[in-house]
Amino acid sequence: MKKALVIVVGAAVLLLVFMFVAGEQPPGQPEASGGGRQLDLSGFDPARVSGLELSGVRRATLQRDGSGWTVADPGSPESRFLADEAMVKGALESLTRVAGAKFVTGEAGRLNEFWLDDARGLKVRILQEGRPPLELVLGKDGAPNGGTYVRKAANADVFEHPTLLGWLWRRRVMDWRDARLVRGRPGTSRSWCFESGTKRR
Repeated sequence: MKKALVIVVGAAVLLLVFMFVAGEQPPGQPEASGGGRQLDLSGFDPARVSGLELSGVRRATLQRDGSGWTVADPGSPESRFLADEAMVKGALESLTRVAGAKFVTGEAGRLNEFWLDDARGLKVRILQEGRPPLELVLGKDGAPNGGTYVRKAANADVFEHPTLLGWLWRRRVMDWRDARLVRGRPGTSRSWCFESGTKRR
């Protein structure tokens, strides 16, 4: 009888310990899935971002310029335009909402299925002050969790990011531009002016 009681008490203690440990996962951190694989973006800080380099299905280069942002086509870096600051901020902050990201597969042969291959993936290189660049590939929207398939550029691990990223990131240069204002080309007047549909000369 005593032996059975000891076994029951021991099992109860183990259960309590397990529940305590499970409840200690820090809020906002991605849940472990797929054998513990996580979409770890803990080194990413939007406040430290100084530039963005987009390539693949969309090409654009964005740079922090003082308190604002400018955008240019990589093929014509000398022609920079004022970017929509709120748009850039929204895109960066969307990446931080990774809690609940789910691991899908680590098979490189399936990347095309999720639009994470060279043909359809959007490559995002994020430059950060005092930290190494973060390189991601954003893929197909419509993951089962309502978000977007994503992976780090360094490997083939595919995750379901819980945020719908496509409409925030898959933009052309003209889509990143501020719809109201444009800055003169570098080396000319720094004054602000209303956009009239064409680049100011």
